[in-house]
Amino acid sequence: MKAEFYYDRYRYTCSLVQMNFTQELKIKNHQGFVLAVKQGAKMGILGKTRESAKKVDVSKSHFYNVIKAAMNALELEASNELILEKNRTIYEAEEKIQEQDREIRVLNEQLRILTERVEQLSAEKQQLDNETIESEIGQEVEECLASQEDLSTQETQLFIS
Repeated sequence: MKAEFYYDRYRYTCSLVQMNFTQELKIKNHQGFVLAVKQGAKMGILGKTRESAKKVDVSKSHFYNVIKAAMNALELEASNELILEKNRTIYEAEEKIQEQDREIRVLNEQLRILTERVEQLSAEKQQLDNETIESEIGQEVEECLASQEDLSTQETQLFIS
């Protein structure tokens, strides 16, 4: 991770890198000098290259304050990255919610259409049932009338005979 910060009106860049089994903080100033300090060490190196670098006591106030500012900058950068990641997660969740809302609206519309169709079919069935009942009643009335006519005919024949 890298970060940029200003200290005593000068711009610095810093990074934490893994060196063997420990982390090393590297701080580069505006002149191209790099201060490299291993985690927990009291001594670091300062120079433009590792070969030409000299050992320095990082507990001296100037180095200590620059190191502290660099660590704060790296912490802020890490916090910013975490916030950005959470914002991306929230954005993706909001997009998913919007997509699900669209799907729910489509399903609700399909449900409304199906409900209307069921009501229409129910009304048609009721109409068919009513027509069937009227037809059956009509047949029964015709059968009764035919039976009465037959009885009347039989009574008349019996009376005549």
